[in-house]
Amino acid sequence: MTIPFEERVFPAMHPSIGRGGAIVVFCPVSNMTPELVERLVEEAENAIGEPIRHTIRKLFPTKLDRSIADEVSFAWKSPNRVLMLSNKLSRRTVVKISASRFPRSSGSKYPAEYGVFSIEISNAAPRSLDILSRLHTFADLSGAFLARADSPAWSESTATVMADRQLAPQSLSCGFRFLSEEGWSISERFGWGTYVGPRCALAFGPLRTPEIVERTPNGGAMIWLTKEPFDFHNEGHFRRYADLKTELATYLHPGN
Repeated sequence: MTIPFEERVFPAMHPSIGRGGAIVVFCPVSNMTPELVERLVEEAENAIGEPIRHTIRKLFPTKLDRSIADEVSFAWKSPNRVLMLSNKLSRRTVVKISASRFPRSSGSKYPAEYGVFSIEISNAAPRSLDILSRLHTFADLSGAFLARADSPAWSESTATVMADRQLAPQSLSCGFRFLSEEGWSISERFGWGTYVGPRCALAFGPLRTPEIVERTPNGGAMIWLTKEPFDFHNEGHFRRYADLKTELATYLHPGN
């Protein structure tokens, strides 16, 4: 049976790579250009007050010897079309950035393509919240249809709470169906902060659960579960996430 294009849901579930905070931006593939990536990296540099100018082409970071836009073009000539940047000449980086234009599931029968830009920042970074709080800026610059920010405590507290309460992974890291601006959907999860584009915001309607729902000028919405960094150890935070999941139960997607 052929699935109508507008009902197709692409399982993405882009993880936080490490145990720190993270921003992940999903946008139309046509938007993800070397010039856009350079602008997004510059925004991250402004947030932390230091350059992110080491490239990770293989295993170890090396100092960038060309412009960011040129490095993006160079990286995307490889088969997997992924860029990786770091702010330190070290295996233990404080900030790591990646960008890709064609992150499809292996063997996927769906033809849609989209761009992904992600930032991972360690818990020890003194200005991690300066990056994470700029989620809407990253979403706006890229024309994102979905973007999320995980607080520094997100990954670690998720694992601890699931173990302590004997919860299945999908109970906290469940995928929701987020509508793109192209008519199809992506299966992802909410973070501490989540930006949804106009089409998805319209489908979700007025949300009651989050403490902050901020409508953006383009008709999208910024959803912050809590004012302070989200932590699943905090019972109030845990309940807020659970309530949001209940409110949007019809958008849960089992594809992850």
